[in-house]
Amino acid sequence: MLNYAQTIKGITFAYFKSIFYLKRTLVISIRITLLSYTTKLKYQR
Repeated sequence: MLNYAQTIKGITFAYFKSIFYLKRTLVISIRITLLSYTTKLKYQR
């Protein structure tokens, strides 16, 4: 029973960790996209 609970705990931990990293990468990619877009607009003028 203890092993089963530990497995569930590990799975949920890994799940939340992966969600956290996905959010982080998403935020970083959005920032990079916005940055490149604004620099493009600056150089167009």
